[in-house]
Amino acid sequence: MYDSHGLFIAGEWRASGGAGTLDITDPATGELIGRAASANLGDVEEAIASAEKGLALWRVTAAWTRADLLHAVATIMQQRTEEAAQR
Repeated sequence: MYDSHGLFIAGEWRASGGAGTLDITDPATGELIGRAASANLGDVEEAIASAEKGLALWRVTAAWTRADLLHAVATIMQQRTEEAAQR
């Protein structure tokens, strides 16, 4: 389940910059269900820099435009509830 994901930084999925992976276990059974990328300091710094750029753009976006975008995202999430529950 988790094997197909890395880190999502600056709008792209990518592997960790060297921190490897973390085992993900089912808390009910202790069974290994996958691995997730583990971020290192460079990954975190890059993610923060990307978020700062995104915030600068978001701040200058009109409130009504931001509201429309958030409503669109909420609609998509509601439409994909069943799919999300399976993951």
